[in-house]
Amino acid sequence: MISGTNRYGSAVSGTLTIDDTSHQVQEILSKIESVFSSQVTASINSSGKIEITDRVSGDSGISLTLTENNEGGGSLDFGTIDLTTEGRNEIEITAGNSSGKLQLTHDSYGSDFGFSIVSDVIDLADGNSTGIGTTILSESGVDVAGTINGEACTGKGQVLTGDEDEEHVDGMSIKINLTPAQLIAQGSAQGTVNLTLGIADRMYTLQSKIIDTNEGYVSLHQDAIKNTIDDYQEQIDKMEARLEKERQMLLTRFTAMEKALGLMKNQLSYLNGQISSL
Repeated sequence: MISGTNRYGSAVSGTLTIDDTSHQVQEILSKIESVFSSQVTASINSSGKIEITDRVSGDSGISLTLTENNEGGGSLDFGTIDLTTEGRNEIEITAGNSSGKLQLTHDSYGSDFGFSIVSDVIDLADGNSTGIGTTILSESGVDVAGTINGEACTGKGQVLTGDEDEEHVDGMSIKINLTPAQLIAQGSAQGTVNLTLGIADRMYTLQSKIIDTNEGYVSLHQDAIKNTIDDYQEQIDKMEARLEKERQMLLTRFTAMEKALGLMKNQLSYLNGQISSL
């Protein structure tokens, strides 16, 4: 009986029947891998013990139990299975040999990355030990530093980006692959950048010229139309003011005429009265 849990902690199980001595150990290993849906590799280690390893790095909950039924009166015994190495995430550190010395290098660049290391063996400083010792040693990466076209930039890891508001390099990013030794040997002036604006940037620039709220074509055209409307409205207001002045003048004249007609009617009535009395 093969049972256990996969990397997610879910139970798995299966059976393998051994009915004679012709079965090979590889059959057991293959069956274990099949029960775990090929998520693990099964092998025999140097001590002759069955060993399973998760195929994916990182936290893992795999466990394995082999139970012998010995239904035919056999004496098969797989013993106990211990968890010797608990799963963990892959460490982004590369170890190498530098002039006969152990060199550890982080695989990522920049001040955001670093590591600490300590040994349980005292460093004798005799050139034969690791040079690590029992005191914790810590190292952090360094961000690239420099300028583009003499304008200020900010480094993040290997990427150098032009600072905001710089005239020519605002937002421009360049990945730097040079080593400190190369800079010392070749000097600080490195390479020439030829910037060619692509279709997307040209479309963005054209679009900005069209829809910019301050100086875009649409905005300027709207302002021109508004100014024309304002001019027409001003002319209308002046014409209405003149018409109102003319209306008031005509109203004054009409009122004066009405008064004159009334006076003339009164005089006519008086004259008719005098004539009638003769």
